[in-house]
Amino acid sequence: MKSTVAPFLSYLNIQKGYSVHTVDAYRRDLTQFQAMIGEKILTTLDASDIKTYIYGLQKLGASKRSLARKLSSLRSWWTYLVRQGKISQDLFKGIESPKLDKNLPCFLEDREVEQLVVALSVWPKHRARDLAIIDLLF
Repeated sequence: MKSTVAPFLSYLNIQKGYSVHTVDAYRRDLTQFQAMIGEKILTTLDASDIKTYIYGLQKLGASKRSLARKLSSLRSWWTYLVRQGKISQDLFKGIESPKLDKNLPCFLEDREVEQLVVALSVWPKHRARDLAIIDLLF
């Protein structure tokens, strides 16, 4: 497995243009998965291995967002391996990402908007523009 991760991370960095932080997150996710499967050969993995990994993360208290990201990392890596011809089956066909909770939007109270308008007097140069923005948004 290690021999397939380094080229994949290079692909993400060079060809896909992912940031260093994103590539590091993929590296951590794949390293964690590798620790779980041990010395198992890639061609012997099946969907139950992926489900076991996700279930183990859930038991450790991983959030739905973390699970979705880790699953996305694995899915991207696996798709890369299929495209490279190293793997022939798609393990992720029946595996869905966890549904993420939707947060309600935050909004400003009337008094907070009034405080914004009053604060604009500090910067008279851009006051008209800033007032127009606030008027448009609120």
